[in-house]
Amino acid sequence: MTASFSGIEFDGVSFAYNDTPIIQDASFQISSGNSYCIIGPNGGGKTTLVRLMLGLLTPQKGHIRVFGKNPSGIKEGVAYVPQIQQVNPLVPITVEQVLKMAAGRASGKPHKGNRVDDLLDRFRLLDLRHTSFHNLSSGQKQRTLVARALVGNPRLLILDEPLAHADPRVENAFKEELLRIQSECMLLVVTHDISFVYAMFRQVLCVNRAVWTHHTHELDATLLRELYGGKLRWVDHDNGSCNVSHHNKLTASG
Repeated sequence: MTASFSGIEFDGVSFAYNDTPIIQDASFQISSGNSYCIIGPNGGGKTTLVRLMLGLLTPQKGHIRVFGKNPSGIKEGVAYVPQIQQVNPLVPITVEQVLKMAAGRASGKPHKGNRVDDLLDRFRLLDLRHTSFHNLSSGQKQRTLVARALVGNPRLLILDEPLAHADPRVENAFKEELLRIQSECMLLVVTHDISFVYAMFRQVLCVNRAVWTHHTHELDATLLRELYGGKLRWVDHDNGSCNVSHHNKLTASG
């Protein structure tokens, strides 16, 4: 391993659940300042790979470094927004309070008002600042949690299916915000929407037990069918049909 490497580095990493291999001999580097999409079939190891990066799992073989450190020892600078958030509905908390609590933890002091207001504005949440988090739509909750993750100015932000519940009316604006985030920190996004990959990212981590990297322009039909085992479908999000057209999204499953 390169001691001075700044970014994410996996060196011969393997991980198994109950002797079932999930990640096998993964070796790759993601330099600080670069952003990647993470794609692969369901059960292929994407979530396990992310949990290894976060230090929530320990590999049975190999070594991982995030910004030159063992990820389990990193206390700040890394933020993660999973696709499904479990928040106790009995706890009354507003959108603004969600961000203020994160700001207080990030600084160790009372919340940074300017930072919170800026993020509420950026994610089109100003009109919802006093709304209960539990009364938000799924898309609004997701925007709130991404904004919350940015309060502490992380060096690395990992998002799991950030557009899964996005309202089509705000999806394009949210994509623009994701491009802005890429200019601020390392961004890793787990997604099944291959069209999103093509539009937003230059580099991809392909995960199906093995892990390999590609430039987005290398993602042709042959590679994708090999990755997903042929389980690819065109989904027309305008009319629900599966006919290929200019409005279709290539959605992968497996």
